Amino acid sequence: MKHFHYYVEQRNLIARSDVSSYFAPAWCTSLEKSVLWIGGCRPSAYFRLIHTISGLKIESQLADFLSGKITGDLGDLTWQQIQKVDELQRKTIKEERELSSSMAELQQKFMDLPLAAIPLEEDGHAKEAVEAHGKVMAGILEAADQLRLEMVVGIIRILSPPLAAGKKLQLCMREWGRKIDLDHGRN
Repeated sequence: MKHFHYYVEQRNLIARSDVSSYFAPAWCTSLEKSVLWIGGCRPSAYFRLIHTISGLKIESQLADFLSGKITGDLGDLTWQQIQKVDELQRKTIKEERELSSSMAELQQKFMDLPLAAIPLEEDGHAKEAVEAHGKVMAGILEAADQLRLEMVVGIIRILSPPLAAGKKLQLCMREWGRKIDLDHGRN
């Protein structure tokens, strides 16, 4: 977790000087870019993953589950764990909605600027407006990264053993995205 926390801190420091690159990263495939949410993974996606994996595990081990055998995987979540995951999911979705709303409001404010007149201005107003927009974007990115970090910490505290499936999903998305990009002639 220390590494992830450090990554988030460093990313936010860099974003303060060049935030736009995090919203359409050159290192991501087209598929990955299409599912980005405020510069990264939507935290609630991990909850869908937990529900799917635990449901599949229960189905595949139904006989063991009904006999009370414990296998130590996501199919063995206790009622308390399920409640805590649900509580964390509700909190995360509420905060996602607030951040999405802030981002939409920021985009609207930026587009409401008299954009056609900006290239004609020579007083630096356009540069100031773009810089101010970037600072607010960086703040929203920082809040989204904090939400992602809190969600991961929360899940690790709730689940035993820690969920590694999220990383697997990310790697699969990268591979699928690379294949799609190659099929469409994009490098």
